[in-house]
Amino acid sequence: MSKKHFIELADCLRKAGMMPATITNALDAHGIQDTAVVATVLDAIARDLADFCQSQNPRFDRARWLAYIAGTNGPNGAPAS
Repeated sequence: MSKKHFIELADCLRKAGMMPATITNALDAHGIQDTAVVATVLDAIARDLADFCQSQNPRFDRARWLAYIAGTNGPNGAPAS
């Protein structure tokens, strides 16, 4: 996987209309409407995907990728503005 692919995958996890909305809809179907639960599930998915990405590319920077998903870094690793 390339840097471009890692950024695209991270965007799926961090953009509100994508994975967070899917998790929210799945939990809603079971009567769970708790944003903290959504955040916990999303964090667990991100950590597992980071493990996979690391296995695909030894130069993958796991901490930087997770910080981008969390919104503390930009896509190239610089602090988010």
